[in-house]
Amino acid sequence: MDLDVSGVSSISSRGLLYSMELDVSGVSSISSRWLLYSMDLDVSGVSPISSRWLLYSMDLDVSGMSPISSRWLLYSMDLDVSGMSPISSRGLLYSMNLDVSGVSSISSRWLLYSMNLDVSGVS
Repeated sequence: MDLDVSGVSSISSRGLLYSMELDVSGVSSISSRWLLYSMDLDVSGVSPISSRWLLYSMDLDVSGMSPISSRWLLYSMDLDVSGMSPISSRGLLYSMNLDVSGVSSISSRWLLYSMNLDVSGVS
């Protein structure tokens, strides 16, 4: 694993992270129990997450107003919750509570497969 959360705040790794508390660039915190495999995580400034991973019982707060609190399985996901907040992914999301950019909230139990979701503004 290569972990750097100072300044540019990047994580590039192949590995297992369990019961991890991560605080990156002040307002952006990740507190979770999870398995990350072959992950590329950069939550500094524009806050993109591009990865193949398994997330379980995760609490993610990225760029201030955009929290994600959920129990879910994400596979081959591309997540960008900075500003326009698009989610483009192939994956399974289960019992998820998603609030992106203030007015846009989704609370549901669902299955998302090969989905392109844009929850910026009009949602």
